[in-house]
Amino acid sequence: GSTIQLSHSKENIKTYEQYQNQHGKAHYPLARILVATNAVTGVCERPSYAPYSGENAAGELKLSEQLLPRLEKGAVVIGDRYFGCCRFVETAVKSGLNVICRLKERDVKRFKGSLAGASGEIDIDWESRRSKTGIFYSAKGRLLWHTIKKKGFRPIQLILFTTLSLPLKKIVELYG
Repeated sequence: GSTIQLSHSKENIKTYEQYQNQHGKAHYPLARILVATNAVTGVCERPSYAPYSGENAAGELKLSEQLLPRLEKGAVVIGDRYFGCCRFVETAVKSGLNVICRLKERDVKRFKGSLAGASGEIDIDWESRRSKTGIFYSAKGRLLWHTIKKKGFRPIQLILFTTLSLPLKKIVELYG
């Protein structure tokens, strides 16, 4: 996901409302864009995009709900920590896709508490409710954790959610 600065024209400003902050309106309107790239071929799927601000603005999760159903059924979607949420996983699974996404450690405490050991996994039934709208999301899969150690670097704990049944080492390799 990213933003694109559009040219300043009456048509663009009508469709893509100008971003505004404490300094006033920006001269150029912005669009938010989300692209899926095939990691094997490098080919990009047709992007999803929307205004960055204003009445019709959409975030990356909303754009993923447009993009994911267009991907080839059975494909593996790899998402960073921003996409490590139940809403994204449920949308992907309903679209016939498999998921590997990184999770934030603070979010994992809801499933497991603290993660013991350098590596491990548990099966989980992930459920989430949006407080403002009451919308309920759910997904089944595995919570995986693995500590990556490289000489000269501090250890990194990688925490992933996946719907794949591959071994932990293979999932970590695919994510990498």
